[in-house]
Amino acid sequence: MLIFAQISLEAALGGRDEDRNLAINKWLQIASSTLHTRANHFLRFILWTTKQGVVALPLTEPVVHHYFVTTAAAAAPTAFRSFLSSVGFAKFVVGLGSADAVLMSGRIVGLSAKAYMDKRPLCQREPLLVAEVERLEKQVLDEERGKPDRVAAGYFLFLTFGRARYSDGQRVTRLKLSACGKYLEAEVARSKSSMSLERKTRLLPVTANAEGILGSGWGRVWFGLLASEGITSWEQQASAPGSAEPWSLDTVLGKIRQRSFRPDAPRGEQFQDADAAAAPAAAPEDECGVGDMVSSSEDSADEEHPDRELDEAAEAEALGRWHGRVDLAKLGESPQFYRHTLSRVLHLLAEEGGTTFKCGRTITAAYENLVDMPRVLYPRCKQCFRSMLQA
Repeated sequence: MLIFAQISLEAALGGRDEDRNLAINKWLQIASSTLHTRANHFLRFILWTTKQGVVALPLTEPVVHHYFVTTAAAAAPTAFRSFLSSVGFAKFVVGLGSADAVLMSGRIVGLSAKAYMDKRPLCQREPLLVAEVERLEKQVLDEERGKPDRVAAGYFLFLTFGRARYSDGQRVTRLKLSACGKYLEAEVARSKSSMSLERKTRLLPVTANAEGILGSGWGRVWFGLLASEGITSWEQQASAPGSAEPWSLDTVLGKIRQRSFRPDAPRGEQFQDADAAAAPAAAPEDECGVGDMVSSSEDSADEEHPDRELDEAAEAEALGRWHGRVDLAKLGESPQFYRHTLSRVLHLLAEEGGTTFKCGRTITAAYENLVDMPRVLYPRCKQCFRSMLQA
């Protein structure tokens, strides 16, 4: 949000306070990660115009076309399409009037489509195998394993059987074990699937089968582990008997448990019984309010493999040194910064020569040691920088 406010809106809206406040009010219903993604492509364009000595805003068709032509060799196949998505975002959300000249240009749209055709085919991850889910259940039940591993395995099972996103699990406000012990019932706040403002203010019920494939009751064990480890942020209450409606997933899990349905086998060998020659019939629509869920990613990212380093360089060039609320005096004389290679989140070394961060995470090959302090301290780990913020 800061990037749009200081770069795009300053020029597009003339820097008027009332216009900036109006734009910020529009952003409140949009994920901050989406705003950051959209702003990054504008930053790349603005950085290019600065080096070329041309005016970036208001947008003009010849300048954008020249930008596409001169950067086509080094740009990712999805970069131009992502830039046009950012322009469309600026038009409909921010109100950038000069966006029409770009979005309606045939040669600009054509160059974007031509570059996008070079994108490699989408390769999605394989679904979990039955054996892999069974292994997670065994890890929860294995008392010889460490409790952190057992809690983590149970969390992944909760997401799997509850058909929930990773972010949905992070937003659980209440977790209950049904009286019969066969279901875990949860309520999720501000789920990604909630598209309207009305649904964003409504808790989304999620129910997960606590018996699993092995039928050993992993959910009851995991629920007890959470209590024993003091993970009580989820309000734990016993629900009334029969409050959890059986899902169609229960029928599938029962057939997998009986080995009459093998989802990992070739299609013609999945059903072992003559009575199961057809796929399990779907149960009546559940009453948990998830029947009309819209599948969506956590944020509106367009690039399959975003060039994070290019984005960070553009941010540093456009914003200069930006520390946010971090008090540099509290960092000490020579703080050691690490950045996650994928999420790009900044961490602080706990002590010189140590192997952990201030947040408690262990340093692994997934983190890169930064020689100098980043010019833009974003995104940063909340736990590492908690004591470094200004009062």
